[in-house]
Amino acid sequence: MHQHCKDDVIMVGFEDEYKEIVDKLVEGENMLSLVSIVAMGGAGKTTVARKVYTSSGVKQHFESLVWVTVSQKFKVIDLLKEILKQIPSDGGQSRNIDEMNEHEMAKKIHDILIQKRYLLVLDDVWETDTWEQINRTIKAFSDAANCTRVLLTTRKGDVANHVEIPTHVHALRSLDEEKSWLLFSSKALPSYRISGIRDLDKYEELGRKLTRKCDGLPLALAVLGGYLSKNLNAQTWSDVLLCWPSTKDTEKMRGIIARSYKDLPNHYLRSCLLYLASFPEDYIISVSALINLWIAEGFIPHTRKYTIEKTARMYVSELAQRSFVQVVQTSSIHGWIEDIRIHDILRDWCIEEATQDGFLDVIHETTRQVGASSSHNQIFYRSSVQNLSGQILPASRNLRSLLGFGLSSITFPELRFLRVENSRLENFSVVIGGCIHLRRLRLRGCRKVMIPSSIRKLICLQTIDAPDLNVSSSLWDIPTLRYVYLSIISLPRR
Repeated sequence: MHQHCKDDVIMVGFEDEYKEIVDKLVEGENMLSLVSIVAMGGAGKTTVARKVYTSSGVKQHFESLVWVTVSQKFKVIDLLKEILKQIPSDGGQSRNIDEMNEHEMAKKIHDILIQKRYLLVLDDVWETDTWEQINRTIKAFSDAANCTRVLLTTRKGDVANHVEIPTHVHALRSLDEEKSWLLFSSKALPSYRISGIRDLDKYEELGRKLTRKCDGLPLALAVLGGYLSKNLNAQTWSDVLLCWPSTKDTEKMRGIIARSYKDLPNHYLRSCLLYLASFPEDYIISVSALINLWIAEGFIPHTRKYTIEKTARMYVSELAQRSFVQVVQTSSIHGWIEDIRIHDILRDWCIEEATQDGFLDVIHETTRQVGASSSHNQIFYRSSVQNLSGQILPASRNLRSLLGFGLSSITFPELRFLRVENSRLENFSVVIGGCIHLRRLRLRGCRKVMIPSSIRKLICLQTIDAPDLNVSSSLWDIPTLRYVYLSIISLPRR
């Protein structure tokens, strides 16, 4: 496997700034210091930070690298847990991370990192007191005078000014007109298609006018370029230019996304895109797992020409070509896209669109609910529930599909599909007993969950995917079972 180079396309125009940030991190005083990348949403902060993070110079200079996404809805204990998972411990973990409190996690991080030269990336910081919050019980990130660095990305200029360590603020510049054109044209007029385009000068004239409208924002340029690459018609390009809204940057961005969404060739692909809002912010999505989810939801049509899996992979490629998703990794063997992520601005748009359509409800602990179902009395047949620790989710008779991340308890009587990751599901036998219509069950990173003998009651279950868990041999009593993915199998006695 290898890292895909799609980010290199988006990096057009940022080469000098990338080198400047790397130099700031690897050179200078021995004391702990911070570099803050500041710019508005969609300006390329995370892309530049990720390029810095994966550069050979940074990897060679630092002994330990940690990347966490903070976002608006962060909880300190979750950030510390994610950091602790990423740093190697010489003596191993004496206790399960899930059993530690905030103070214990912070002390463990301090004890490990005080011995190393490390780089900590805090991506998408919104609150001015985030650094103080992370260090509130004990200074997890203290100064060992060993050239340790923190790299922070934020949309708010005053965030960096509130960090009580030496700070260099790098205001990321918008792309100039020529660099904007290079990025836009790489998407809208890829080299492999140029030879077949008639009147190329006309497209360049229109394209340059359109790039000026994007105000040097890489996300806007990439999404617009992806849309126009599927509409190589001079009249369409002219129409987009004439209808361009004279509004602020955020509204322009939303308009570009909405136009590109409506241009997707069918409702299946539109559903596949909206479904990506189910995943947490900055989550790396496994394409093979995503394809299984799409198929289970009925988003992939049967065709005579291709298998259903092939069609799904073509959908992933289509979304990548249109810059709706960022390619994280491809296979060096067959070239397939293996992992993707979705930009937070695109994800926010998808959440709003999916909620308005009654397609998906996204619920999160810190806001309790992202979707607007409670105020509009909408019926949602699928939900994504994220980080509701210590809370019992309300039962919904209409819910058919649930994706859960960081849950403690659930009860949904009409559920057809259940996927849960990194969660502590208490009284799972009760959950099983309340999901008699369940057809697909996927559990990942739920090591404390015990699957009881009552699983035999799931008489509609067709697929179980739980490689981390021991499953009762009563599983084999289920007559509808077709697909089993387990690491340890207890075969029935004959």
